[in-house]
Amino acid sequence: MENIDRTDFFAYNRTMQKNKLTKTEIFLLLLRILLVLASIAMTVFIFSNSLKDATVSSQQSSGVVDIVQQVASVIAPDSQIANATGEAYDLLHSIVRSMAHLLEFCLLGGLFSWTCLAHTFRKAWQLCPLAGVATVALIDECLQLATAGRAFQFTDLSLDIFGGAMGIGFAILCVWIGFCIYRKKDKKDKKEN
Repeated sequence: MENIDRTDFFAYNRTMQKNKLTKTEIFLLLLRILLVLASIAMTVFIFSNSLKDATVSSQQSSGVVDIVQQVASVIAPDSQIANATGEAYDLLHSIVRSMAHLLEFCLLGGLFSWTCLAHTFRKAWQLCPLAGVATVALIDECLQLATAGRAFQFTDLSLDIFGGAMGIGFAILCVWIGFCIYRKKDKKDKKEN
């Protein structure tokens, strides 16, 4: 058995203690991993919706329209939404599909933005979420070219990018509010000490 010099052992032990992650560092690491996985999952969800043929996609949208009409019939039974048929139903269906594009990419933009902000606060990286959203939107529309009954639509592409920009704005606003609250609390704590 080798003789271990006690000074080397304790020096090694002190070095290992210095290299341990703090609770904040562990939280930040887990947050980064979670945000990356959520961004990937949302992107896969968007692409999977684009790969559905026109019939399946239309049935899915019609199911959402039916739910909207059921809710509207409870809240306002005499409303145009609750009683939409024919052209009014087609308009409602179109609005639901547009809102789906907007909301999907709003969530994606927020996730991309929070992911970038969790990794760095450099101003040069602030355009990455928007570039990512635009890239996913373009790929999303191109995927529809290869899907039966679907087509590339510039209106959907515009809605996707606009929704992504809204999500990015919301994410930045949330972080800004968080920093303001933190600074206010920090100033209060310093005054008390």
